[in-house]
Amino acid sequence: MRGLHQLQRTLLIAALAAVVAIGLASAALAADPPVKVTIAVTGDPVPGATVTAKATVTIGDGASLQSIKWTQVGGVAATLANTSTDNVTITLPDRKAFKEELATILEEAPIADSAYPSYVPKPAKFENGLQNRFIVAGITPHAATDAGAIKFDVVVVTSSGTYHNAVSVAGKLPWPTATGNRNVPILLPVLLHGKSQASYDWKLTVPTGSTAKLDDAASQNPELTPDVAGRYDLTVTDLATNKPVTFTVAAGTWKGIVVGQDSKGRPLVDPACTACHVPAASTRPAISPGSWRPASWPTAIR
Repeated sequence: MRGLHQLQRTLLIAALAAVVAIGLASAALAADPPVKVTIAVTGDPVPGATVTAKATVTIGDGASLQSIKWTQVGGVAATLANTSTDNVTITLPDRKAFKEELATILEEAPIADSAYPSYVPKPAKFENGLQNRFIVAGITPHAATDAGAIKFDVVVVTSSGTYHNAVSVAGKLPWPTATGNRNVPILLPVLLHGKSQASYDWKLTVPTGSTAKLDDAASQNPELTPDVAGRYDLTVTDLATNKPVTFTVAAGTWKGIVVGQDSKGRPLVDPACTACHVPAASTRPAISPGSWRPASWPTAIR
């Protein structure tokens, strides 16, 4: 029994030592780094703008600051000044540069080929971001955020060592998030995308009263901003077939179809919307009393 008790005591001491070691390691990981950098941006970081980013350096080990250096490590290339101070001046690239970066990010596969395990077959091509066709581009919030991020490594040298700090300036892209649907709101830019080919000759026909124009019409990704409600007809030559491709972007003011409630709490529909969104009375099925589902539907569904 004495031997068993000795073994139990040894195992208990070993387990306690492991717990203490894990706790010390966790505390070390959770501790603040010796040098921490936060930044504050002054100015509106839209394409082509010049802003300043001020770094606040917090030194937690009592060391003295010796130098600071800003280096861009990611995002579209910006022009920097005063990179050896705590207050750097950043001139953001133009709208076209951000647009090309956005298109590149939208085309990227979510997983690089090198990240696939050997037993998982690699897809032939990823086209869920931007398809190789003539379309209105869909823009996800994550893609817009990534395309606008200007990333920096701020290297701080103190009397205790050299420390790297990752910071970023969030550029404000002009294109709103979009589903890629051809029904769009007025007064917001619409990004287009063409299939891969040597050149482009996009043309735009606008509705009466519009002064909208195509920007960058000779590129793969032109854009337009509808200014009045109506049809915006786009044409571009498909070089693979040497034939024009035409599609329409319908712009309008967006509003909800439900404008109120009746005495029983049921929704009231704006009559201006029913011409397009509700079938004629002669063709739509009858509605069961007290139900929004057609009486012709099976009882289990109604």
